[in-house]
Amino acid sequence: FNKTTNSVNQWGIEVKHENLKTQKPFLWKVNNKNITWMYPRESDEDINKTKSMTVENYDDSSILYINPKFVIPGAQFDVQAFFNDGTIVQWTALADGKEWSQAGQWLENSGSDFVGLSLKDGSDEKPDWVIFIKDYLLYDKPVFIEITGLGWRWQWPPNGNASPIYADFSGNSAKLYIAPSPSGKKEKDVLTIKAIFPSGNIRFWKTIRPAAK
Repeated sequence: FNKTTNSVNQWGIEVKHENLKTQKPFLWKVNNKNITWMYPRESDEDINKTKSMTVENYDDSSILYINPKFVIPGAQFDVQAFFNDGTIVQWTALADGKEWSQAGQWLENSGSDFVGLSLKDGSDEKPDWVIFIKDYLLYDKPVFIEITGLGWRWQWPPNGNASPIYADFSGNSAKLYIAPSPSGKKEKDVLTIKAIFPSGNIRFWKTIRPAAK
């Protein structure tokens, strides 16, 4: 589940254990592959090697909030709680996928040429790829959109740090126009769209291949 703090949407992991009724851990760790979140972080080494998180303690449970990160449904997080009596309690949490919306849809090339791979160069005289996304959160225009895949990256609003996106918003949906990646290939599940909203909510979509005719 999610929580918005400092205008950034965080993901929460809730853990329960009888030990939490009588004492609170002096150290928490959350691991996902090669990334570790820690609370508290006290030494310079902790700060350099781990990411921050916040902890809310309740009678027999705790909720650990970690910073936004690209997480696919089913991703595994290993949680450890270290107690003063030497006990270490471990949990395994799986991402439930609530941050993911329905798949993005490739639209047939419309012949539009709003953007090129470079912001400064403008359009490139090549038909844009067009992706359709839909979610109720789109009624409130996102503050940031990023598309990644095929070894490439596109962003909106255009900022010069990545290839630009031309976005056409309409109610709870949007059409995203991007210049074809240098590979020029368009395949199933090769692009991921991430949108961050003013509320701090984050949504993800995966592209799907156009239906065969």
